[in-house]
Amino acid sequence: MKASVHLQRRARQLGTSLIETLLATAIAGVLGTAALPSMSGALTQERLRAGGSDLFAAFNKARSEAITRGSTVAVAAADERDWSGGWKVFVDANDNGVQDAGEATLLERPPVAGGLTMRPFFGATYPGRVLSYSATGRLHRPGGQGLVIGRVVLTLDGAARALCFASLGVRSVAEATCD
Repeated sequence: MKASVHLQRRARQLGTSLIETLLATAIAGVLGTAALPSMSGALTQERLRAGGSDLFAAFNKARSEAITRGSTVAVAAADERDWSGGWKVFVDANDNGVQDAGEATLLERPPVAGGLTMRPFFGATYPGRVLSYSATGRLHRPGGQGLVIGRVVLTLDGAARALCFASLGVRSVAEATCD
């Protein structure tokens, strides 16, 4: 009889009390709330990196296709002022910066989601909406007029990243400037 009472008490003591469970849940909630801002910053940086990588890949594809095809290939923003509206890579045989009938689309990207902006900065005289690669893989303005020096700045929630352009190539940097 004494042994069965002892076993019953021990069985009752194996679980956790309601107060212990509530206390553990409260501590987990406080720790989760404290970690939220740093997770938000990390997610913002990852979205900027991903957006920059998508655009960077489009320019690499355009360069590769221009060399392979021995023809001009252009990358054009879907929107006049902002690359975040999407873009396309196409063969631009006459190098006019416009996709004419018979010029193949090689890649098309829909608009980016979630507040990410991609604004071009190529100087006062060139909007930077279309950039082309020659058959030798050199980056230029459509029509072969002028060197390309500028950037596309990606911004999201106060954070920024840039793709920096020069006639010899494109590079990605973790700031809004190309110093």
